[in-house]
Amino acid sequence: MIQAVLFDFDGVLVDSLPYHIQAWQAEFSKLGAR
Repeated sequence: MIQAVLFDFDGVLVDSLPYHIQAWQAEFSKLGAR
């Protein structure tokens, strides 16, 4: 049973910025933006 959920929004535990950039670029390219 899960007793806790850990959120890391500021990159302390995991440097997720490259993944966020990649996701935003993919979504904007679907809309035709560069």
